[in-house]
Amino acid sequence: MSPGQPSDAAQTDISRLAVEDLAARTGLAVEQITVVRNEEVTWPDGSLGCAKAGMNYVTMLVPGHLIVLDASGTTYEYHAAQREAAFLCNDPQPPLPPGASGT
Repeated sequence: MSPGQPSDAAQTDISRLAVEDLAARTGLAVEQITVVRNEEVTWPDGSLGCAKAGMNYVTMLVPGHLIVLDASGTTYEYHAAQREAAFLCNDPQPPLPPGASGT
């Protein structure tokens, strides 16, 4: 397994749950949704790359996941901390570049 890539089982579970959520939101069949990207990342803070105005977030590096899905030509990003469910991020910010976390 290469750095930045979750285990096959973790990758499958994270992707499956994100695809099922997006299918429910859009009304599309899960077969119409493609996983474009699914990788372990480091988020720069507790917002997990999805900060909302007026909210305060813990200022520490947070290991997590980035899942990018395509549904009928529209791209959607799901963000997660490790061992937590991924959520749809409507105004995504990128994770830290690989190696920037000091690992």
